[in-house]
Amino acid sequence: MKILSCVPKQQKLKEDKFRFIQDALEKYSPDIFLLPQEFFGGWQCEQISFKRDQILPRLLTLSASFNCALIVGVVEQAEEILQKLYFIDGGQFIGEIVKFATPGYDLKGTGTHGLSSLTDLTSRFQTFRIKGINVAGFFCWEVFSDFLIAGLSILEPDLVVSAIKFGIAGYPKLEKKNGLKQIVGVQYCGGDIWDDRLKMASKYEFKCPIICSTNSWGVGGKYEPLAGMIYSYDQIEAVKADAVKQDVFVLNEIDFEHVRGLRENKYSYVDRVGIFPDYKYGDLTMMMKIHRMEQRLLGETLQDGYLKTLRKIRRSRKMINKK
Repeated sequence: MKILSCVPKQQKLKEDKFRFIQDALEKYSPDIFLLPQEFFGGWQCEQISFKRDQILPRLLTLSASFNCALIVGVVEQAEEILQKLYFIDGGQFIGEIVKFATPGYDLKGTGTHGLSSLTDLTSRFQTFRIKGINVAGFFCWEVFSDFLIAGLSILEPDLVVSAIKFGIAGYPKLEKKNGLKQIVGVQYCGGDIWDDRLKMASKYEFKCPIICSTNSWGVGGKYEPLAGMIYSYDQIEAVKADAVKQDVFVLNEIDFEHVRGLRENKYSYVDRVGIFPDYKYGDLTMMMKIHRMEQRLLGETLQDGYLKTLRKIRRSRKMINKK
């Protein structure tokens, strides 16, 4: 399966953004195309937010016309303004996730963009069936949420997408306007911890590839925007784009039978792929055995059972400081 990701040259106008999507679909013919967080809306766009009917119908048409699944970051305005990631396939709206880790410079009451934040984290424990695989997603620094990443990993996604706003070595320069924080530029910091966390999530928690797309905001590459695939089993790392004055695209091909077979056992791998897995995967044996034991004990209704158990333990405090 062909997965396209990108670091797009900054376009302010909605029409230019739709044209960017169409041109990429015509050129690369991917099965899935991931756009970054805040592709439509937010800082440096013609509008901070869009109503759903301003964006979604065109995305559905593009998805149907090119037989491509689209995963697109949108700042959506309804009763509240929310950061969302739309999941679309075959011209159909499959579902969405809402960002919970919203920084103060975006939030209503503290930031000029006036966004609200997700209040029910349990809504984030879901995967979406796209092109015959189970896809999960998160927004940039949400990879540091141990609870979210652990919960999603129990749902066994085949692919995880990371829609990033700023690069892993960048953060916004802020000023106050009428007492509210606003973004006025991009500053730079170290990005190693973020890079390491993504690789750790791919190898030890999701046990599957992570695909990244990041905004360029028209700034230099030293803030390290990511595009492409992280898949630690095959030592594949996302590209840290350095030429972001032009559009950067990465087209990865993924054999999901290989991904699923490694998570199961070597005989399942043979059934799926036709050969035994390479000897280099041998050091994963014990980790995968524990993973299979977890899945068996959690049972068929993984999501409901997992969340109910955690809520029950939290209420009773049974397992806190137990001697």
